[in-house]
Amino acid sequence: MNNTIFDDVFRTMIEKMPYLAVPLINDVFHTSYPEDVKITQLRNEHQQEDGEIITDSCLLIGRELTVKYKL
Repeated sequence: MNNTIFDDVFRTMIEKMPYLAVPLINDVFHTSYPEDVKITQLRNEHQQEDGEIITDSCLLIGRELTVKYKL
């Protein structure tokens, strides 16, 4: 698994400071989620056919599943 410092920072932010996720996602992806929207972190690992395990952030924001925002 090849993580970058940005992957590590984003995952730490989601875990320790989830209130920062909505402003970041709104700014980067030009969305307009309200800052008090409920965020649920879903399973974030999946295995590819070749056996490699991929870790991404998969979030449920409000009622909308955000499919692996790439930051």
